[in-house]
Amino acid sequence: SRESKMADGDTQKSPPPIERGTLVAQRFRVSAELGKGAFGTTYRGLDIDSHMPVAIKLEHPEQSRKHQPHRSPLCVENSMYRAVHPGRGIPSIEWFGRTESGYTLVMELLGPSLERIRQRQPGGCLPLQIVLDLATQLIRRLEHCHTRGVIHRDIKPDNIVLGRDRQRRKCFLVDFGLAKRFLRGGGTDHIAPRRGKKLTGSARYCSVHTHNGLEQSRRDDLESYVYTLIYFL
Repeated sequence: SRESKMADGDTQKSPPPIERGTLVAQRFRVSAELGKGAFGTTYRGLDIDSHMPVAIKLEHPEQSRKHQPHRSPLCVENSMYRAVHPGRGIPSIEWFGRTESGYTLVMELLGPSLERIRQRQPGGCLPLQIVLDLATQLIRRLEHCHTRGVIHRDIKPDNIVLGRDRQRRKCFLVDFGLAKRFLRGGGTDHIAPRRGKKLTGSARYCSVHTHNGLEQSRRDDLESYVYTLIYFL
């Protein structure tokens, strides 16, 4: 479920891959598979109108079937992206809708994740100066999301990616599938504290409060942010 995504990976049986060359929304042509997650598979694609590369995220069909309409993980992710747009370091959304394969989200194609970059480094660590630069950029991304009333709830190296071409030194915050509004009804009242919550996020980077079953808030995003920086070092 959406409240129990763990770092150990998804145990569900993966659906068959979508065929290369498939046209989504009569505009986006599917190319190579980029990766799989708990809720869907992401492909590289091409916008045949603008000839710009895009990322196409398809939700696993069972996710669409077992959730109420417009409450599936990809629907929630789309609504969270819309809530934090526009914003520096937030990928642009090109299209969202339901296709024969299920709910589909098309967004700006970005570069590699910080986890992939870390794995390529000698000793598996990033240089201090790079981590400091990332720390400054990422805290601004979180500040922007929190200003819009949204907490990410899954800050980790895999969800921090670099841009492409001229934006290759700029970090982006992605994967808002577990994000949540922390202000009631879009107002200024914070959601009430609760106990007994299931773990939401990736266990390695979750805050102590999250492991103890407390309702998450901005402080928990910040704690995960610090654990992520330590991991890079």
